[in-house]
Amino acid sequence: MERFILEAIGKANMFGLRKFPYGSAVLAGIILALYYFLSLGTPYITDSSLRGLALNGQNPLSIISHLFIHVGIFHLIGNLIPLLLFGLALEAAVLSIDVVLIFLMAGTGASLLFSIVNPGVPLIGASAGISGILTSVMLLRPKAALALLIATPLLISFVIFPGIDYAGKWYDSNLASQKVALKEELKVAVEQNKTPEVIMQINQSLEKTQTKIEVTQDGRQREAATPSDFLVHVYGAMIGGFYIYFFKRKELLASEDEFVTIGAFIFGKLDSLQEMLKGKEKGKAPKRKQKSA
Repeated sequence: MERFILEAIGKANMFGLRKFPYGSAVLAGIILALYYFLSLGTPYITDSSLRGLALNGQNPLSIISHLFIHVGIFHLIGNLIPLLLFGLALEAAVLSIDVVLIFLMAGTGASLLFSIVNPGVPLIGASAGISGILTSVMLLRPKAALALLIATPLLISFVIFPGIDYAGKWYDSNLASQKVALKEELKVAVEQNKTPEVIMQINQSLEKTQTKIEVTQDGRQREAATPSDFLVHVYGAMIGGFYIYFFKRKELLASEDEFVTIGAFIFGKLDSLQEMLKGKEKGKAPKRKQKSA
């Protein structure tokens, strides 16, 4: 399996990986597994489960747990895609353990700073840790970071999110159809004097379907109403940068050539634009007014 993934990544020739990306795979796997088990077969996690794992003063473990849960499916995928893309790019330059440490240090450090500024306000999501990874990629692999910073928002906004929205509508329609079918099945069972066990089983299925509908509706409203904090991303980005500066100085020095290349390209384009504008100005001959005799 590892060999297959590495060959697929190698053919894409995007990340420059020479080893299996254990760090990115572990982080993404934990996030997906937690969401799957907590959501109980729905696209959303219940409020009670979120409150218990969100950053709060009552649960010391929440300083870690809140990094791996998300308020909704859009929040989940919107964090998971950058985590994988920037994590793979970073893992080509540092060890797998570095990716995990940067994520955890940036996430927990930013969350602690957030809780000091906003005491008592719950915090959920992996974005602070991802910000640390993003900054690390910008410092160590600026060319890859620049490409991903352009491509990732486009991918999420115009491909991933529309796909999730379409799937969500299909899911809602399917649940509504199940509810109608179960109600009709229950009506028929009562009319035909089916055994209490059969009626109870249909009732239980109907209750489960109704619960899924309510959890989905509540989760969608909660996700739409949950704001995103800008500063927590800044904190995470700063901590990621500090990690690279203090613990990956050799790799940081090795990335200087990429910064020089990018700078030369940008300034070269600016010089070309300036020369073009000067040429247009020179080409404009002043118009002289004609005098009649």
